[in-house]
Amino acid sequence: MPLSRLTDIRPLHDAAGLASVGRSASAPLTLCLLARLTSPCTTVTRVLMGQGHLELRDEVRGGLRVFSVSAPRDTMRASLFFRVGQADETLATSGWTHLLEHSALHDWKDPRLAFNASVGLYETRFDLDGETDAVLEHLLKLTRWLAEPDLTRIDHEAKVLRAESEQRAVGNVAFNYDWRFGAQGPGLTAYRELGLARASAEGLRAWAAKMFVASNAVLAADQHLPEEFNHALPVGKRHTPALPEPVASSLPGLHSVHSGLVASGQVTRSFAAGLAPEVIRRTLTDSFRQGQGVAYGPWADLERVSGDSALIICGSDISTEGRATCGSDFMDVLATLERNGPPQSVLDDLRIVRERQLRDPAVAPGIAWSAAASVMTDTDLHTFEQAHELASAVTPEQVAEAVGELRKSIVLGLPQGAEPIAGVEVLRGRTTFVADGAKRHRHDAGGAALWLSDDALQQTAGGQLTTVWFTTVAGLLEFPDGARQVISQDGWAISVEPNTYQGGPRIVEVLDARVPHDLRLPQPPRHPEHIPKRIGPVKRMTHRLRLYGRALAQGFREESWFGKVSIIAVIPLLVLGFQNLHLLIAVIAGTLLVQGIRQSR
Repeated sequence: MPLSRLTDIRPLHDAAGLASVGRSASAPLTLCLLARLTSPCTTVTRVLMGQGHLELRDEVRGGLRVFSVSAPRDTMRASLFFRVGQADETLATSGWTHLLEHSALHDWKDPRLAFNASVGLYETRFDLDGETDAVLEHLLKLTRWLAEPDLTRIDHEAKVLRAESEQRAVGNVAFNYDWRFGAQGPGLTAYRELGLARASAEGLRAWAAKMFVASNAVLAADQHLPEEFNHALPVGKRHTPALPEPVASSLPGLHSVHSGLVASGQVTRSFAAGLAPEVIRRTLTDSFRQGQGVAYGPWADLERVSGDSALIICGSDISTEGRATCGSDFMDVLATLERNGPPQSVLDDLRIVRERQLRDPAVAPGIAWSAAASVMTDTDLHTFEQAHELASAVTPEQVAEAVGELRKSIVLGLPQGAEPIAGVEVLRGRTTFVADGAKRHRHDAGGAALWLSDDALQQTAGGQLTTVWFTTVAGLLEFPDGARQVISQDGWAISVEPNTYQGGPRIVEVLDARVPHDLRLPQPPRHPEHIPKRIGPVKRMTHRLRLYGRALAQGFREESWFGKVSIIAVIPLLVLGFQNLHLLIAVIAGTLLVQGIRQSR
């Protein structure tokens, strides 16, 4: 929710691996900075800054962990982090964190500072930069609001965010997460914050009281806080996020995207895993851009979930020329890295980048943000020098092991026109049977049907079976005209248009009765042109005859020459058969006999 542009002051956990990127077995190198949330003690560490040193102060104020340095500047930067993000919500509460973050800064107008806020997968942050007095004043104002949210304008602000969400494109990464996790965890980024439709003041206050608390927050600043400064956050409890179990029907697994290539995989946190994304990016660049010339900008990143687990997400744009083989080429790149690891020269290049950054005085204040990021992700704390030593000790074999984890758990999205990959199955729904006792409700136009049972709603269409079990419903979208869309936790969804299915109103009644109230998501009215009209009997019959005609034409085109001759010969007999019942029965019996003989061969 950018209200004002602000220079990015994220911690330096960049591709070169300068900051803390994982747990280390080298306990003696870690700082003795323990998360004593109720202790008033302050720890001071001297950090190398170019040719001098910078003092890193670690303290706890009212349960809030604070990391600060005294940077050589007259103004102040500060970032307040909370360990909560989109992946911590459910489909029914998706967007609530964003709504609180957005509302907290409503009507802030102060020329003395710039400010910004954002919600990520597992983190919400508020950034302030300006006059020291103004930054401290607004930090206090922010924490007071979060402790006692003013939600008088909540309906209006939710409407604004829904408008923003409708315009925001769902990208390849969100689609990939959806195939991997469904409508839960990181997969929620593909669902346009549907929970905004049922946001209430009571629910939002409860969410704020659980997540926006001191024990679940860290403050980083490039100036030491005055002794008299304190925040207004309640102490609360620490929230520990976790990845949901993958819902992909197979791992590795394959899905389709409109363009480009995207992949994700789960890895164990380590310094090697922290370096792996940059190694992958450089290797993909060598192959797709420098070698084949079919891509411009391969990329890779690491999403830190906890102290033990992370997601590697990577991909590239792909030209039309490179689409056919991009999947197999990508998997070959990973297989080579897993087998041989990166060349030592690549790791040496990353070491040189880190050493250059260590000599830059402008980098040193970032140690406060790096420390905050480490606490947020339950990671051991390191100075830049210690992180550099540990990253420099990483071997090609260790990077190869991290790439192997990615490859074994990969969910890969390929553009249309890409060839299948040997050993990687196309992802699909897991249910292959219609539930016992299910009643069929045909679509008026034919070609599709809904199956309603005590346990599930299922749909057959285009040769595919989709199932939503009532015990795994993530949300039910309700439209004023009676239409419904039920979404399962695994991401599969079924739309019910009561005007187009036999017994449609009855299906809607069952859905409304079976889905709990707190999972029902009211939707705005649809334009009349978007509401299907009930098909009359004559039009229904005409449509079905058209479908049957297309099916017969397609079957005729696929027949052998013998089959085509047989069909042509049978047509006049059928015409005569309508005038002679015995001849018609004989023709039909003969046709079935020939078909049976052909199928038995």
